Amino acid sequence: MKRISLTLIGLIFFFSFDVVAKKGGNGNGGNNNTYITNSNFQGDFEDSNAWDNNNIPSDFENINKEMTINGTISRNGNLNPVTVTVNGILNVSGNYSNNQWGGLTIEDGATVEIFGNLEGSAGISVKKGGILIVHGNLSSTGSSFKTNGDVIVKGDFSTSSSTQVQNKGNLVVGGDFSHLGGGLNAKSDDIYILDPEANITSPGWGIIENGDYGNLDDFVINEEGSVLEEIVENVGLVPAFFTWVGGTDNDWFNQTNWKNQEIPGIESSVKIESGVVSPVIDGDVLISSLSIAEGSSLVLNVGSTLEITEDVQNDGLFVLESEFDNLSSLLLPDNASKPGKANVKMLLQEDRYWYMSAPLKNAEAGWFKPSENADKDYVYVFEVVNNRWQWVRLSQEDVNNQRGIDPLQGVVAYYYDNAKQLDFTGEVNNDEIVKEFNDPGYHLLGNPYPTAIDWSWDNADGWEREGFSNTIWSWVSIGNERVVQTYNGEFDIVTPQVEGYNSENKGHIPAYQSVWIKQTTEKATLTVKKSARVKDNSAPLKSTSAESNDLEMIRIRTQNEYALDETVLFFSEGLSSNVGEEDGEKRFNGSKNVPEVYTKVGNTDLSINGLPALSEQNYEIPVSVRNRVEGNVTLSFDLSDFANPTYDLFLQDTESGAWINLREVSEYVYTPDQMGDDHDRFVLHLEKVKQVATSVENTNISEKEDITIIGQQDYALIKISRGLLQSSEAVIEVLDMTGRLMRSINTGSTEAEVELPCNSGVYVVKVNVGGIVKTEKVVMKAGR
Repeated sequence: MKRISLTLIGLIFFFSFDVVAKKGGNGNGGNNNTYITNSNFQGDFEDSNAWDNNNIPSDFENINKEMTINGTISRNGNLNPVTVTVNGILNVSGNYSNNQWGGLTIEDGATVEIFGNLEGSAGISVKKGGILIVHGNLSSTGSSFKTNGDVIVKGDFSTSSSTQVQNKGNLVVGGDFSHLGGGLNAKSDDIYILDPEANITSPGWGIIENGDYGNLDDFVINEEGSVLEEIVENVGLVPAFFTWVGGTDNDWFNQTNWKNQEIPGIESSVKIESGVVSPVIDGDVLISSLSIAEGSSLVLNVGSTLEITEDVQNDGLFVLESEFDNLSSLLLPDNASKPGKANVKMLLQEDRYWYMSAPLKNAEAGWFKPSENADKDYVYVFEVVNNRWQWVRLSQEDVNNQRGIDPLQGVVAYYYDNAKQLDFTGEVNNDEIVKEFNDPGYHLLGNPYPTAIDWSWDNADGWEREGFSNTIWSWVSIGNERVVQTYNGEFDIVTPQVEGYNSENKGHIPAYQSVWIKQTTEKATLTVKKSARVKDNSAPLKSTSAESNDLEMIRIRTQNEYALDETVLFFSEGLSSNVGEEDGEKRFNGSKNVPEVYTKVGNTDLSINGLPALSEQNYEIPVSVRNRVEGNVTLSFDLSDFANPTYDLFLQDTESGAWINLREVSEYVYTPDQMGDDHDRFVLHLEKVKQVATSVENTNISEKEDITIIGQQDYALIKISRGLLQSSEAVIEVLDMTGRLMRSINTGSTEAEVELPCNSGVYVVKVNVGGIVKTEKVVMKAGR
């Protein structure tokens, strides 16, 4: 198999290579004790044409004569020679055993590249201008190791106590480094040990013991632009840098702005040097590493994301530009060498409350108060004052004194009549945050990172949150209103759901946002780990859309001309009818324009109400509403996640008497008859499906005291006791499921047949007599 090092040919030997044989002659001579390759040959070691006068070794692995390598020769396998002198290029695809006679000598301008290990006791000499590359390990157990050229070892480098090391060239090691004391004559800038986790062994003295050698950062700085840097990059010891030059404009995605005319990809290492126009990312970027020089910056435009997976050396500045509904996002590697500074720019609308956080260390409350308009700009922190939690409004004195904000502390801002451009700079926070809480109740939690964090139980390893509810509360923009949104992380349920979120990101707390959490024990500790971070900027401050799960779920929405609200009921095995971790408490909105909807368990108001799996014949669940403005309100029911076919669902309006079959009609419009909370008007009924009787022997009968309503095939049979009829006649009404009166009769008879309408469907039969009202639903099918 032919193997030629494209690495070296492409990067170093790009010119026509024609080496004249030195010690071994010019390829036209030699003797029986020497193997010599032709200087004009490029090809396989095993090819007879490679050898002068066809004097080819009989064994391609174990060589028993001296060799002189001219031209470009590729050995396909292991090599165990005696004395070897290389004047050209020698590639060895396997291991190289250097144990006999004069060892290995690499002359000026020559290269040896070994793709396996190089080991042995014979000497190694690399003349000035020579190059030795070992992709495996280099181990020398005797004689001398003398180099005035460049030696690159991708794996481990080790020498024994009997090996004399003389290094006046460059020795670059990617793995462990072991020198046991045979002498080391080298300068500190001649040796680079690139792996920060390398095991380093020395005899207890010398430059290795003193740490006088270069590391990866030193190599990148010292060898920038050199041939050695190109070789080491191509070997894979350091990533190949994509250098930003900004030759055309500031567009990251314009290839002419990059030194090699190529846009960086997911495995790229990027370098932004000083003295160039700052690149601007307008989109999503994923790279391996990033270096920003002092005085330079990298701009993330509104809505853009940058994820860096391996390392960051930021001596310059990140600029993170966002608008309230289009956020930028920066996700750094866990162990970034230097996250550096970031400048956060955020445009916020006026006349709204914004629940904010700072993704920077040593945050200041004044960052959120960009003007001295004390009468119309309000900035609050939620803190304990005089042993109780209070909203504390930020004063201009607080701004002047650079009042700090604790890690994880949220800020609430309201700007009365002008949009505000926040603009603050500090050290990027890339650390795990731990905070102790000693006050049960609600706390405002700020996202401490410049990217979203995931509250959901799918990312439970990103948090330690024992002593806290599973639920968080945040705010979404609906029309001109900010509405409370409730999310239960364990069951992955959010309400209300509006545009901007999907099943993947509904549990995310966006960058720059704070949310409410609830402490449920006397003392609790919250830990936000770096693994809680996710690359996401798809949500504004903050919103959501369609979701799917395996729970039997009913989503109830209430909407008026200004805003909307939602509540969720869900049924699952193992849940309780009491308040538990599956539930999300209701937090009411400050704006009176929001038509609230919720359910109750005892005295607890719930936005998310988890209930046991359905099994009973009938359920009656009161639905509470709160209205504080006049006008029509629409109640709508989303049953797309309620897959149970054995239950019919009805909404009862006790005020109007209407019964709505929610399988057929999903919306109901009503006018509030009182302002404030109304717990008694609406009832959600779940009833196991009943079939209409087809004979007297197969009749569904519902009895309440002295009134009996029997559903027959095409009529309802009503039986009333004589006692109830003594004072007045009975009024019998047939209503459809929208509450519309279809038929009404008065009767003084103890038994009456009331014909049902011709259309199939569910009807409500209502009997009012003697002060007693009885209603019963009956189902009629077509085909009579």
